Amino acid sequence: MTAPLPLAAPQHDWAAAALAGGAAVKSLRPGSWQVVPAVLPDLAVRAALAEDFLCLHAGVPSSSPDAWGHLLEVNTSLAGLAKFALDRAGRLCLRAEIPLAESEAGGTASPPDLGLLCSETGWPFSARSDGRCSVTLETPRLAHAATVEPLGGGLRITTDLVIWDELAPAARQAVAAFLLEANALVRMARATLAQEDDSIAARLEVTLAGPVRSDELGSAFAALSVGCALCPAHLELLQDEGAAQDFLAVRGGPCDPGNKQANERNT
Repeated sequence: MTAPLPLAAPQHDWAAAALAGGAAVKSLRPGSWQVVPAVLPDLAVRAALAEDFLCLHAGVPSSSPDAWGHLLEVNTSLAGLAKFALDRAGRLCLRAEIPLAESEAGGTASPPDLGLLCSETGWPFSARSDGRCSVTLETPRLAHAATVEPLGGGLRITTDLVIWDELAPAARQAVAAFLLEANALVRMARATLAQEDDSIAARLEVTLAGPVRSDELGSAFAALSVGCALCPAHLELLQDEGAAQDFLAVRGGPCDPGNKQANERNT
């Protein structure tokens, strides 16, 4: 039995394949589907409605926890809203949470008018001399701002979570594990980890393909606000190597001998 999926304009390639015509779609229950893309017959995608999002989940081959930091570096290069994450069982997966359109109206022309779009969202912002915009996020403690900049015909919205001068190996692994878990909790936004010249930066970002609608952009700001409320305090704690080792042991990270066996079973 084939059931229609409630989305007409996918924004990223693996998810686009799942939502394209010709995919085999099986209805599991109201608001939930299993999808096998015609061009990716070995990929099983689970699609489900959750509030105002269509959530896509695809299992991928397991990876050594030592490589999780690299996956967070790769996250920023994935098309659209796709991201690597760890699910509730600690399994590596690809996820994407796509906001459902509030209206049928199209977005702004390409390239987008950043000032106009930000103004239409109702979020406080300021225009920068370099053409980007800075948006004040809604966070309960520390102040966070998001930077909005053009990306092709769409937009990239980013905010810093924590920047470190350096991280010990256990701390880096714990930070990577936490961020991959956060990617499964925070809808729409994805965590990234970037090794820069003299620092390591944990960030959240949302990329939107054009034409961009103001309701999409507002959803991006809300997602980044949720992530900024959730992540920084935990990340600051995990820079301590002792705390990081405890975290990895409890969560089944590289410090837990059982983790390797679990990952091998998932391969």
